[in-house]
Amino acid sequence: MLTIGTLATRFMRSPRIHMLAPASTATQRKLLRNTTKLAEKCQRLPGWADKLAILTIVGAAALYGSVQGGQFDAAANHVAVEFGFGVTQIDIAGQVYTDPREVYGALGLNEPRSVFTLKNGEAEAALVSLPWVESARVRIGFPDSVEVELTERQAYAAWQFGETVSVIDQSGEPIVGVDASRVNALPLLVGEGAPAAAGEFFELIANYPEITDRVRAYMLVGGRRWDLNIDSGVVVSLPETNTAKALDQLATLETERSVFDRDIASIDLRIQGQAVFALTENAMTARSTKFKEIGIDIMREEKAENG
Repeated sequence: MLTIGTLATRFMRSPRIHMLAPASTATQRKLLRNTTKLAEKCQRLPGWADKLAILTIVGAAALYGSVQGGQFDAAANHVAVEFGFGVTQIDIAGQVYTDPREVYGALGLNEPRSVFTLKNGEAEAALVSLPWVESARVRIGFPDSVEVELTERQAYAAWQFGETVSVIDQSGEPIVGVDASRVNALPLLVGEGAPAAAGEFFELIANYPEITDRVRAYMLVGGRRWDLNIDSGVVVSLPETNTAKALDQLATLETERSVFDRDIASIDLRIQGQAVFALTENAMTARSTKFKEIGIDIMREEKAENG
């Protein structure tokens, strides 16, 4: 094992230290003499404690010169990294959507960095600034490790407004910078104000799995009521009030008559107790053909009524 004095002398004579501590030649010679004498008086220490003792002695001398040259932070970091206190191991827990490279960047670990320059509070604040991170906890371990525990925001829904599709959390806030295509099986909200209104409505409609299992999109109309776009193409118009009763009625229609899979274009439930069905174009054509076979021209009758 090398003595502290030998390592100190070798390190103080390093060209890197002279670059980091651009003091005068006389000052450098004085620092070298005094630091070497002090280091030779130290006892030998085991493991990384030996390095820490050297770092305390030699680093103080090097940092004095760096203050003279206005490079204190760079010198402190470099000295610590040289003595084995640079971060070489980082463990990340709780990460699902956050890219590890984003974590490294937020912590400034894309370049050599010592554990002494990392501060828990600042590191945690930097991590919370990442799109998916709701909270973070950072633990720094000597001599060279960092443990990161993330709590990510929960993707609640995808929201389409105009041509833009965003991912939102349960509070209705967009998770900025996140591509919605990265998150599978999210309910789709459409329309201005939909994220803010979705929470209460989702809580209600969750009681009707026979409906939610078939919904492709939830469309907020006029900021007051919802339309349901069913996966078969049926559009269901719900009322502004008494929504629960309308959902009861719709669930019964689907359970008993499988209305979502019939030739129906839309179901209007806005009038309480009534269900108004609009047929698809194919159904209308088939219906018209059927009536013609029995001598009734629906189209002519409708024109006559309207004329």
